[in-house]
Amino acid sequence: RGTVRRRSSGCCPCCGRRDEGRSTGSTAATRDELTSSLLRDWTQPQDVRTARQRLAEASTSGPELSPPPKSLAVALDAVATPETPATPAPKVSKGPHWKTQNFGWISMDFHQKRWLDWRSLVADRVANTVFEGLLDAPDLVNLAQLERHFGHRTESSKAMAVQSSKEVEMVEILSQRRAQNMLIAFRRQALTPELLRAMEDLEFSWLSTETLEVLLSAMPTAEEEKELLGYSGEKSELRLLEQELLPFASLVPSAQQRLSLALLQRDLRERAQLLRRRLTALRTAAMGMRSSGAFQQTLRHVLLLGNALNGGDEVAAAQGFSLEALARLPLSKATSDPRVNLLHLLVLQMKAADPLLPEKLLEDLAPMRLVASLPLPQLSLELRGFANDVAAAKAVLRRAFPGFDSPQQFFIGDTEPDGEQEEETRVPPSNGCIAQHLLREVYLRISQAPPKPMKQMASMAAENAEQLQVDLAETRDEVSATLSFFAFGASAAVSDAQLDVKAEEFFLLLKRFLSDFEQCVQELPHLDLGEFQAATAEASAEASARSWLEAAGFDPKEVREALAEAEDEDEAFARLHKRRLAQEAGRKLRAKRGFEVDGYCCTADANPKRIRLLLPELDLAGPIIGRIQKDGSMTVEIDEWAQELYFASLPKTVGSDTTFRRDEVDLALSRRRPYIWEDFATTEEVKQAHSELEALRERGVLTSANSDTTGKQKARSDKVGFLEIRRDATPSPCMKLFHRMEAAVGTLSWSDGGPLLCPKFGMAAVYDGAGSFYAAHRDNERAGEGKWVNYRSLTAVMYINCEGDFQTAEDGGSLRCFVDAAASDFTGASAKEIQDVKPRGGRAVLFPSRSLLHEVLPSFRRRYALTLWFVSPHAGE
Repeated sequence: RGTVRRRSSGCCPCCGRRDEGRSTGSTAATRDELTSSLLRDWTQPQDVRTARQRLAEASTSGPELSPPPKSLAVALDAVATPETPATPAPKVSKGPHWKTQNFGWISMDFHQKRWLDWRSLVADRVANTVFEGLLDAPDLVNLAQLERHFGHRTESSKAMAVQSSKEVEMVEILSQRRAQNMLIAFRRQALTPELLRAMEDLEFSWLSTETLEVLLSAMPTAEEEKELLGYSGEKSELRLLEQELLPFASLVPSAQQRLSLALLQRDLRERAQLLRRRLTALRTAAMGMRSSGAFQQTLRHVLLLGNALNGGDEVAAAQGFSLEALARLPLSKATSDPRVNLLHLLVLQMKAADPLLPEKLLEDLAPMRLVASLPLPQLSLELRGFANDVAAAKAVLRRAFPGFDSPQQFFIGDTEPDGEQEEETRVPPSNGCIAQHLLREVYLRISQAPPKPMKQMASMAAENAEQLQVDLAETRDEVSATLSFFAFGASAAVSDAQLDVKAEEFFLLLKRFLSDFEQCVQELPHLDLGEFQAATAEASAEASARSWLEAAGFDPKEVREALAEAEDEDEAFARLHKRRLAQEAGRKLRAKRGFEVDGYCCTADANPKRIRLLLPELDLAGPIIGRIQKDGSMTVEIDEWAQELYFASLPKTVGSDTTFRRDEVDLALSRRRPYIWEDFATTEEVKQAHSELEALRERGVLTSANSDTTGKQKARSDKVGFLEIRRDATPSPCMKLFHRMEAAVGTLSWSDGGPLLCPKFGMAAVYDGAGSFYAAHRDNERAGEGKWVNYRSLTAVMYINCEGDFQTAEDGGSLRCFVDAAASDFTGASAKEIQDVKPRGGRAVLFPSRSLLHEVLPSFRRRYALTLWFVSPHAGE
């Protein structure tokens, strides 16, 4: 029951039982006595034991007690018909226990201690159980030790027993259950003078947070404080628990308020940081959804699928839809196979347009899952609770320290006038009370100022609460913009509470859609959708081709005609591109039979003496490669650069990357600046391509590069190899990256010498990490007579390096670009800007081949890169 219980001498310290006739001089119990006592505790009912105890007390108390009943039955009758106390409060108890009631002449104790409380089994129930025969074993109980630690007898004598029978009355103010709970809590931290001083000084650094929480639950409430402070009797008559609580109940502010303040000081910073992180995550998710190209492409596919399913056409087709329809996609089951739903078809349609689109969608919307578990209404409620806690803490400090709002530095007498009294009408204190006035000000401003840490805590708490409200307002603005962007019913007229609820619905809806979408992606390989998959791929390819052809600036009507006439989108693009070139040049291509020279298709120029290559991909006359002599013979020279142009083809743009910012690339190239494509490849793609290049290096495929690759001799120490761009069913990791770059460049409208053509070969290069470099150069330079050495127009470099490499300047290997360097400058001295690009894995760089001077700084890590030079027919003129 706790250490604060008062007991009378001559009673057992554990259960309060009185000495049952034991001799005065004896201090040791016999085996029979102790065994009898223990058996009686274990076997006799509580009320019978209590009645027998009172009979024994009556027989030893002498004339001070009323005559005992003549038989045990009388005592039991008295127990069965208790008398109700006359007044319920305050409760007065007799003897060593907290709560007792009088039953006739017997003072009954309903909380008699019982060391081992069980319900014994009768002999019939013990048979054939685990207990049968257990007592046949030797008895190993040490009765002396048992008596010493758990014995029911004390150092008593008959005289002490008689004296202890004069019980002391103790006043109980708190209820029995409340007192018991308090005593359990105070076992962790007793009500000591040190704790009282800590309460007064608000200094709890020596107590743990868990202890503070336990004390907070155990300290008296406001009603209990009133009852404790309202007691007008002798303090010594109170129970020990109430005596120890009195100093704590008299604290102003209360002990509970002071402990709450200490706990607030403990978790203030953590709570503010946690709330700020949650609001930041919510804002980031809202902004990320608006900027997610993958999510917008997904909504486009849903719109197309819904229009096709509902029979819409180009005139009556829906222009948009409510996002609640996303949750209904899995509910639309296929009639041919109930396992297939509309969401499976959506995933197929997305994969046909872009195989990586489902993965990009899951990646873009990943932060939204966390946000859905932190709804905005809950955050708003937590912020309101935080502000209320701060206000309550400041109120507690003001009550505890009247000088809380006083400045740290002040002059005596600088207090503001009371009310609206003007300065001229203020009556200064008389000479007799000046000293009293000054002392009062000093007392209020210095003596009753709060501890400096507490005042700093209150100031910081107020600032955090104010900043959190600002963050909440910014978060609501971002969420409102997101809801409006997706037409989810949010408007400027809604209240903050309505906006919070709408935002919660929005994020929960998208979380559900994302979970269903991910499940369908996993289920797709196990479903038989071959025919539909092929049809979806064909339809998506046609729609994608039409979309990018129109985006390239071709007339929609001409696009439809070209797609209908051509076998595939590449042929349609070629037709459209030829028409555009003819219109821009103001001439038409001459339908003239060509002739073959050394296996190359050639055609005669307008000047019959010149021979040009006839580019088969464009059916366009290319560069001059020879002349017709007077005697009719031909002199033809086709160098490696003409061959590179001849075998080049129009870029295959189907499946272009949605992260490629075409407009930004066109702008950078038109300004003769490099463009950095950060998210060109994923970490896994880079890892696979890196393994392939490592294998090529070990097999000796990569050899020392020829320094005479342009018109100038250039110092370089890298090793290179050329890989043929092929269209295999299962391309290698490096070939996948070549195809991705080809598709992206095919969407550009920038040109520096005619249409861009993709070369037949791409280059792989490795720098050994021992200081390998490539001196400053341009990929296409002017040679003698002002002619360009080759036909390269656009350079695309893809870095294939391990994650974590080339993070510091010590690694070297950066691509240094000399922006706007003069054409005659080959050192970069005239450059207006120098830009260094670290060759981190997954990054790509595009720049004009003819204008940008660049070099590779010495590399001190093994450095891999893939390069494509896109050529143009007129880039060499």
